[in-house]
Amino acid sequence: PEWTLARPETSTDLLRLLADQLPAPQTVLWLNETHSYLDGQQGEEAAGALRRLLAGRSRIVVVGSMWPVHWQTLTARSAPAGPDHPQARELLDQAVIKLPVPDSFIGQALVDVRQAAAEQADSGDPRFAEAIAAVSRSGEFTQVLAGGPWLVDFYQHQADSHARAILNAAIDARLLG
Repeated sequence: PEWTLARPETSTDLLRLLADQLPAPQTVLWLNETHSYLDGQQGEEAAGALRRLLAGRSRIVVVGSMWPVHWQTLTARSAPAGPDHPQARELLDQAVIKLPVPDSFIGQALVDVRQAAAEQADSGDPRFAEAIAAVSRSGEFTQVLAGGPWLVDFYQHQADSHARAILNAAIDARLLG
């Protein structure tokens, strides 16, 4: 609880944070959807800055999340004509502890996640009770905490035609890259 949480919005914000006001000791730097900070020219600069930060002796923890497809893109050795991400590749290959999260929890992982969720259920956050119920049915604890079932239900049953059109366009754009 005594650690500071820093969450820059963009790679520009991340670069500014790392250049101007190097995070103080005992800082957790949260990079949600980490690939968005590491792609492109500014992403390469950000990856280099993160490598320098992590090579130091500061008591700073960098936590991020990334879909496997983005991990593969950023760590791939590209063809000469294709995009290359040497700084991001070095950061991800050399300075990162990768913790894969399964699509669903089974076996001992299911027992562990139930226990952890039960401990957090007393926090007053109703998402944990729903996540525990989901784990009992399907093992999809992470999806429930991320709001997946609600988003699907909204899309299928509650979105008006305008909202559905916007969502369809966003889905198509995402699928087309």
